[in-house]
Amino acid sequence: MFQSMILTLIAFSLYALNAIADTEEGMPAGWRNCGSPADIFQLKSLEVQPDPPKRGKELIVSVKGALSKPLDGGHIEYEVSLGAIPLVKDKLPLCEALKLEPGLPQCELRAGDWEVSHRTELPIQIPFGTYRIAAQGFDLDGKRIFCVTGSTTIKLLSSIEGERLWQSPDEVEDAWMRQVVLS
Repeated sequence: MFQSMILTLIAFSLYALNAIADTEEGMPAGWRNCGSPADIFQLKSLEVQPDPPKRGKELIVSVKGALSKPLDGGHIEYEVSLGAIPLVKDKLPLCEALKLEPGLPQCELRAGDWEVSHRTELPIQIPFGTYRIAAQGFDLDGKRIFCVTGSTTIKLLSSIEGERLWQSPDEVEDAWMRQVVLS
């Protein structure tokens, strides 16, 4: 269960990239590929549905890119924070993480072009706020596979009333109480 949640955070990290003014080619507005041309995986495009993610709803992250050499192992390092509060900082073995999700490619990963989608449901209990994420992967020799960073905001009523903006503090409090009761 915990490892599945870690995979959800990794998928979420692929979504939650730094909001920047300029849009990178092949990336949704605000996404940042912090990799370099020397990385083993060259990210060509990334797509997220829905954008922004919604509590209690399915999140689909689709990635296209090219792997320059076969991979038979390595690890992923990631950090997730909610605002300024660190939530998780960990290292996860790449092949063990992939085994937890049978729909994803498994080790040994072949060199060549890749198009992969990962589906996960974001828990309704996920706290609202701005999440900051950094993730990078390394092969068994320590060479970087990829690097992504960013942030995204989960809104208070994103799964109940859509993108509604409130008119008064009382409406916010009422909406919060409905959210607590429904959870």
